[in-house]
Amino acid sequence: MTSTPNLDQMIPDQLRALAAQLLSKVDTMGRKIHRDETIIEQLSHEIAILKRHKFAKRSEQISPAQGSLLDDLLNTDLEAIDAELKALRPAPAPDEPR
Repeated sequence: MTSTPNLDQMIPDQLRALAAQLLSKVDTMGRKIHRDETIIEQLSHEIAILKRHKFAKRSEQISPAQGSLLDDLLNTDLEAIDAELKALRPAPAPDEPR
């Protein structure tokens, strides 16, 4: 981690450069957060659809073997989505409680 500069000792040009750098970082982080939120929203929607398929009333046209295959596929998809959501969540900072 970089040390915090002493703003009182910086000249106006240095302050402008620092402000530009910080604004650039904020913009980059904002775009990343927006992208992550969009992915989380899409994955949450997909989970809802998969759960609806998994827990919906079964049609009598589906054989038990087909139902079992569908359940296996849905479980695999749900596990993959959960893993992706966990990867998107930021890890707590060392000084934050878990």
